[in-house]
Amino acid sequence: MYRSIWLFFCYYVSMIRLVASDCDGTILNDDSELDEQTVSAIRRFQEAGGIFMLATGRNRWDAKVIADQIGRCVLNCDNGCALFDENGKELLIHEIGKEKIRAMSSLSYHYDFPVLYHGIEGTYITFEYERFKERAIAQIVRVYSPMLGEEIFNWIFENENFHYGSNIDEIINKTIIKLEPVFIDDEEYKTVRDECEKIFRDTNIYFGTFLNNVEINSIESDKGKAIKDYCRLMGISDDEVAVIGDSVNDVSMFRQFKNSYCVKSGQEMAKKAAGSIIDGNNDLGVAKLLNKINNDKNV
Repeated sequence: MYRSIWLFFCYYVSMIRLVASDCDGTILNDDSELDEQTVSAIRRFQEAGGIFMLATGRNRWDAKVIADQIGRCVLNCDNGCALFDENGKELLIHEIGKEKIRAMSSLSYHYDFPVLYHGIEGTYITFEYERFKERAIAQIVRVYSPMLGEEIFNWIFENENFHYGSNIDEIINKTIIKLEPVFIDDEEYKTVRDECEKIFRDTNIYFGTFLNNVEINSIESDKGKAIKDYCRLMGISDDEVAVIGDSVNDVSMFRQFKNSYCVKSGQEMAKKAAGSIIDGNNDLGVAKLLNKINNDKNV
């Protein structure tokens, strides 16, 4: 009898109650599409009582586009700067200080690059729309293809939550949670990176994940910490969490949870930090893992 009780206990504690997954390069394929088989696997997990979290560098509004295709999701946005429950209720915010916003504004003016000031109510850009668009498309065409310049720009930056031509004094009075300089000139990118490391040394900084950009968050924020905070609120143990990602900003998740998975198509640093490697984002890696969780009730 005691053996049966022990086996039941081991089975129970090993059940996965929360799955946290990155978006781009992880649950989305290389065309930034969410496959129906992945959606089906997520919904099956949710119907069995599991909680699904999108843990992404995207802001709240971009993450919601993916969440709306799935259904109810917890949103862990801007690399752990903001956390929202399945009903959109704000659970956690890590704000960037006003002095750091002004420092970024000065750097932007000196080296002439645009900055996305990501806030709770929207994203603010001091460049006027036409000037920003010209700069963006020039770099998109250079990195990708002349055929994709307008398409990628429209997909990412034609957004009602993007406020072009914003005044920096107005931005400073907003709740800003991430600074993201983008489209920095190639010849100045290393210099700007070095400047950012000096000026923002007491923050979390990620480099070069999208078209010569830098992502700067509060030192208190990363994806892994935000998941930990959510688990404390919900009474979920670390053993009951599975995390999935593909890049350097997912390493904080991999280091804090033993059930950690990097897609085969991910960055080398992320693969080394993860506990296991699964199939790539174009090969339904997340769907296959979720199906295993759904069928086995554990990992």
